Amino acid sequence: AGALLAQRPRGRRFYFSPSTSLKTAPCFSFHFFYKLNQRFHIYPYCLNIALIVDANRLIEKTLILIKRTDLNMADSKYHVPNLERALNIFQLLAEKPQGMTQKEMIDTLEVSKNSVYRITETLIDHGYIARDELSRRYFLTRKMMSLGATAMGDRKLVEASFNVMLELRDKVNASVYLAVLEGTEGVILEQAIGGSPFKFSVELGSRFHLHSGAAGKALLAYLPEKERDEILSNIKMTKFNERTITTKKAMMEEISRIQKTGYATDLAEEFEGCHCVGTVIQDHAGYPIAMIWATGTSFNLTEKKFPWIGKQIKETAETISRKFGFQPQISTN
Repeated sequence: AGALLAQRPRGRRFYFSPSTSLKTAPCFSFHFFYKLNQRFHIYPYCLNIALIVDANRLIEKTLILIKRTDLNMADSKYHVPNLERALNIFQLLAEKPQGMTQKEMIDTLEVSKNSVYRITETLIDHGYIARDELSRRYFLTRKMMSLGATAMGDRKLVEASFNVMLELRDKVNASVYLAVLEGTEGVILEQAIGGSPFKFSVELGSRFHLHSGAAGKALLAYLPEKERDEILSNIKMTKFNERTITTKKAMMEEISRIQKTGYATDLAEEFEGCHCVGTVIQDHAGYPIAMIWATGTSFNLTEKKFPWIGKQIKETAETISRKFGFQPQISTN
């Protein structure tokens, strides 16, 4: 069969009879074959096997191989090999919180060193994994984890927060908002619109600057130092008025105050006549997974009320944070 196929690059039809007997030399290079458009072709790799079989066994083994090959071809028709390898690396690192070396990934995945190197370097460049320069181990970053949070956590976050947001709205008589970090901006997930004559309403999904509002400044204050520095080095602190923070030095001074009080304020730093008080929602490790804040007019949310409103905001944020495993006494911040 192998010899006949070798003479027919375009393949050949085979008809086997159960009574046929095949005997060949004890051992020779034999290419497995597969079926395409009802023709058999030599498979692109060869094995040295001893072929002393009768026709029935050859038919049986051939049909099994054809079936298996057809299934594999159908399954992998639209697959991108390097993407599959990248996904396998994600899966490995998710299962190994202590990280993995490049060699460990190569041995586990059984792929080439060059392939793993190119994939990991690409993922590092895009911020989805990181490499510890001392141990040379690779880890998933919070950016990668945030994808899962976006797919599954946002809905859970809104569900865990909304009723408490309504209570806060009624207490402080102001609109209350919930948002998460997306790159170097905040994205609003939910709002509970206040009942005062002058109220603020935004479209869900709206983005906002981190440097000019209570929510963004609170987030910067509670992020790990490395992440905070990376964000501050990648954002432009646009000046909206004389109250807007526009330098890293001024922002670090503001962050120090926020860390002491536990909440951030916005005295119309972007929008005239708009005051805000906000803080963060934290997970079991004390990491800020979301921002929550109250917004009102400058004559409703006066600066004199900020300490009291800040206390209400912090209590609300802690209530929500506890639903995600947060324990204040063990917070890393």
